[in-house]
Amino acid sequence: MTRPPSRHRRTLLADSTRASAAAIVGYAPGFFVPIAIAAVFGANASTDAFFLALSAASLVANAAGVTTQQAAIPFLIDARRGGGDVGRFVGEIAAALLILAAIPTVVLNGAILWHIARGAQWHGHDARLLGQFLWLFVPYIGCSVLAGAYAGALNAEHQYGRAALSPAVRSTIVLAAVLGARALGLYALVIGYLLGEAARCGWLFAILRRRYPVRVLGWPSAARLATFSRTAVAQMLGSGVVAFLPLLDRMMAAPLGPGSLSLLDYADRLWQVPVGFAMSGFMVTSLSHWSEGLHRRGGTAGLSSVTARTAACVFLLFLGPSAAFVIARAPIMRIVFGSGRFTLDDLTLLTNTLAMLVAGTPVYIAGLIYTRAFLVLKRADWLLAISVVQIVLKVVLNRAFIPAQGLVGIALASVVTYAVSSLLLVALFHLRLASAAGAPIVDAMRTASEAGVER
Repeated sequence: MTRPPSRHRRTLLADSTRASAAAIVGYAPGFFVPIAIAAVFGANASTDAFFLALSAASLVANAAGVTTQQAAIPFLIDARRGGGDVGRFVGEIAAALLILAAIPTVVLNGAILWHIARGAQWHGHDARLLGQFLWLFVPYIGCSVLAGAYAGALNAEHQYGRAALSPAVRSTIVLAAVLGARALGLYALVIGYLLGEAARCGWLFAILRRRYPVRVLGWPSAARLATFSRTAVAQMLGSGVVAFLPLLDRMMAAPLGPGSLSLLDYADRLWQVPVGFAMSGFMVTSLSHWSEGLHRRGGTAGLSSVTARTAACVFLLFLGPSAAFVIARAPIMRIVFGSGRFTLDDLTLLTNTLAMLVAGTPVYIAGLIYTRAFLVLKRADWLLAISVVQIVLKVVLNRAFIPAQGLVGIALASVVTYAVSSLLLVALFHLRLASAAGAPIVDAMRTASEAGVER
């Protein structure tokens, strides 16, 4: 007789279903943002400047906010179980992340302006426009960091739906700015992103305050944040390296001619919509449930098997839709971007670039499943090492593929990089981290740490 699913498994499935449904609603407006921008502004040197500045802001925001909110979940659960002041801990995390984000923001903006001035040979007006956009996006980074901390706290409380819905707040305001303030040009987009992220941050904070008192900011205590910082900093560095890949692609696309960077950005943002569904659905709920399950069982055997099964299921789930899009890409893209201010050559290039990215979606999502298992074991340092491999490989492949294939070559390099990094994640997790399956988790983590040092 088939054994009925455990209560824990039923709860995970229910939470994942609700979070996935909320993620669809939360990310659906984001699907229309690049379409609206393309319809109003097209692809030119000015949109290149805007998208490069937005990519730089997103790099810091993702490294310090979005990914760290996931790394914080196991620690917030521990603090809640230990009866600590979770509201103060959230404020301390937010303050620490804002401090950590300040220096990379300044350094990155300066480095981009130097690169464009020296290597990309942009027109003086476009370079000045880029400089304005880079610094105007600084408040966006701050709001995104705070929103990440609050979303992580809600996820730790199993309030996944509220956090998953929050991107819709930003996207709706951006769409309103694009369609309602055309007279301001691209500055309307900047204003829309600033107001949208601020509104998202305020909405998440208001929801969290109903759960328990929360400090907006709290001066970090070295004793309380010591363990978190070791994982969070490694996760931020690793995520920063991975988040640098889209920015690297755009910087390497900048010399290909006006509008090339914008076409790459349109393709990448559309591709990120289904990825966002997955990240805000099962990805977040699994992190909380797997962390709690690890404490209950006390060993890594269950985590190893559930990670492998989940990655295989997700790979198969995304394989069919990805193949269908690649086959029917031309008519789909004519419908989606038919009203965009593109030439026929631009639309064809955008279509093929997006199709290449979509082809790599199954292996990319499967690899993300394994990153969650590493975070459950609080081994973000190994994720950092794999991230470094990713960026080195990406640079090599971009240089090899761009001369012959242009933007499509950049997308092809991304697919190959994701495949290699996913294989590394699988091998390291099962051969090293989970090799002590069945042993108490403390012993397993000690064994993994010693193995990492020996390497």
